[in-house]
Amino acid sequence: MKLDKETIIGLCLCFALLIFWEPIMRNLIGSPKPPVQKTVVSETDKQAKKTAGDSSTSGAENDKPVERKKESARPKETLKTEDIVKSTVPEKADKSDDAIKLPAIPDQTISNDFISLKISPAAASITSIEFKKFLNTDKKKNILLNERPGAGALSFSTTDKLVTTSIECVKESETAMRLTRSFKNDAGQPFSVVQSWKILEKYTSSYSVEIRNLSEKKLVIEGIHVSAGSIIPILELSGDYFIMESMTINTCLENTVASKSYSGKPFEEHQENAAKWIAVSNKYLACILKPETPFKKGDGNMLRQTMETLTDQNGKEKPYSCLDTYGIIGRTEIEPGARSAMNFSYFSGPKELALLKNFDPKASEIMNLCYVGDNWFFQMYLWFEPIAQGLLIALIWLNGFCGNYGLSIILLTVIVKMLFWPITDRANASMRKMQKIQPLVQEIRTKYKDDAQKVNTKIMQLYKEHKVNPLGGCLPILLQIPIFIALYSALNGAIELRQASFLWAFDLSRPDTIATIPGIDLAINPLVLLMTGTMVIQQYLTPSAMDPIQQKMMMILPLVMLVMLYSLPSGLTLYWSVSQIISIIQLLVNRKIDEKEKSLEKKTA
Repeated sequence: MKLDKETIIGLCLCFALLIFWEPIMRNLIGSPKPPVQKTVVSETDKQAKKTAGDSSTSGAENDKPVERKKESARPKETLKTEDIVKSTVPEKADKSDDAIKLPAIPDQTISNDFISLKISPAAASITSIEFKKFLNTDKKKNILLNERPGAGALSFSTTDKLVTTSIECVKESETAMRLTRSFKNDAGQPFSVVQSWKILEKYTSSYSVEIRNLSEKKLVIEGIHVSAGSIIPILELSGDYFIMESMTINTCLENTVASKSYSGKPFEEHQENAAKWIAVSNKYLACILKPETPFKKGDGNMLRQTMETLTDQNGKEKPYSCLDTYGIIGRTEIEPGARSAMNFSYFSGPKELALLKNFDPKASEIMNLCYVGDNWFFQMYLWFEPIAQGLLIALIWLNGFCGNYGLSIILLTVIVKMLFWPITDRANASMRKMQKIQPLVQEIRTKYKDDAQKVNTKIMQLYKEHKVNPLGGCLPILLQIPIFIALYSALNGAIELRQASFLWAFDLSRPDTIATIPGIDLAINPLVLLMTGTMVIQQYLTPSAMDPIQQKMMMILPLVMLVMLYSLPSGLTLYWSVSQIISIIQLLVNRKIDEKEKSLEKKTA
């Protein structure tokens, strides 16, 4: 490439943009920081009238985010196995008074080696889920999900106005707990609700609700709500770096899984179709609630987004979205002395394909590896989802073989490139033929410059004479695009790469920063620099039929890509670099073959 004045100016502009791009963007959108404080600012919160410790329970209010007492105000002790704690209304209290407060029962915890569920007897729900195998980005604390105001996951509430008369909490084992609450409705009918939570294996739990009619009349309960929990963006949850968040509410219908993505504004939407299960998920984590009997058509489930704020270390408030969903069980009638039971399965864990498929075959559709937005154009990327999931399965299998995800990415890239070697070789051969006849093409353009139609006719005749397909270099490359997009998406969305190290890269889901240049605060990311260098070499070696101006533009393209992709996760830059190196090897092999063919032609001439 000739370094004329225009090219040198272009190179200087690219380097200047590289140096100042990250500081400029950091000032505009801010650096990712772990959350310090969360407060509710949605309209539903402003209208909430009761705290989680109120004695009267209304489903419409319990489903709304409400301010919960500070943790320091709660007793710290938890129950031992088989311990029983009761909280009842004092005998002398006026039972008709809705403002009666029951003595507080401390939050309880059930856990296994993978998750820890904190259950609030006052809220009668799971208020937080601790993932023991996953740390925040600072690697000091485990990730906590649903640690926010309002009714938590696996709650029970109704649209009826109820008065709580007693609460009994029993910790049956380290992995199981039972909560019994007694109520009276507006008609004064007594009944009890028994909720049971039990961790079964890994990230799967069972949840059951039994309603007992203690009166001598038929009990009617309107609109029972069971929450699947809430989810917030992975950045606010754990401080993780991400390119594109994929936060959705999912509803499994008869044959499809419907999705509703988060947006910049709060919403509340009633989905009336029958639902086999409902879920909320972000980039890495998911909560799925599956009833034993699907939520009926007409009842369905509620989809909701509220807006909350995060206060960072500098005291600045930043709004972010929170998604939650709950299933609706319509009118329930229970005869005197009878019982009505509802059973659920619950998944709360990482979006790993094997775990999701084990919970429900359709649950893998919430992986959203190829999610890039709700725009109709971006929805086309979802066509590559099956390919991306297949490549992710291959990556996990390779990791079981070699024990390191960095090596697995290299092996997977080599396998994919080898499979496409014949196609790429054919494309390179076609481009070499095009390059050989370029002088003849230029002669035609010069000779018939005033007659565009004749130029095209003569060029097509030239192609036919030399057996050159003008699209021969493009079609093989187009065939590789779906694989490239799918593999890129699989590496970008895989939680398996989170905090997985390789060589100097401490986390393959983040940039491989080894140092920062003082003064300008520019990170040094070796893999993306290697990626750019290999891209330049590949551009130099690739046969080209372009004119000199186009060639200069293509040589500057790697520097533009360097600026745009400088903060790409190291797993992706590792894949890209290895892919470029293999392409360079292929081009060098082809060049050697061409040289041998030319020498043979000279000998036979």
